[in-house]
Amino acid sequence: MKITLDPSGNANYGISYKYYKKSTKPATNITPMSSTAAASMPESRATRPDLGKGIVIFSKDGCGKCAYAIKYMKEKNLTFKEINISANEADKKLMWDTLLSGGFSGTSVQTPVIMVDGKVHYNMDIKSFLADLKP
Repeated sequence: MKITLDPSGNANYGISYKYYKKSTKPATNITPMSSTAAASMPESRATRPDLGKGIVIFSKDGCGKCAYAIKYMKEKNLTFKEINISANEADKKLMWDTLLSGGFSGTSVQTPVIMVDGKVHYNMDIKSFLADLKP
């Protein structure tokens, strides 16, 4: 909302918003990457280990819950992979593709998004979720 005053003291205001329409297209399955496609990708994506095994944390810069999750994992000596979606658009797309293939149908999600052996977890009570993780 924007409010301005003219010299006579009258207030003018304006409201702007964006409308997002939820897509009705069904989520598509992610297909395995060919070795040719992997070779043409940046090294960090081409050499990324299998995301279906172990713990993967999709995080972003400035996220307190992400920082808490990563600190917790390190303190408990739990093995995990971190993918920071702030670093590049390809990682952000990977997170969204993973969410959609896991059945997510919303338009927004809070980070961190955590995968445990291929199962996607999001918008959870982070402290309870992490306390229930088994090494």
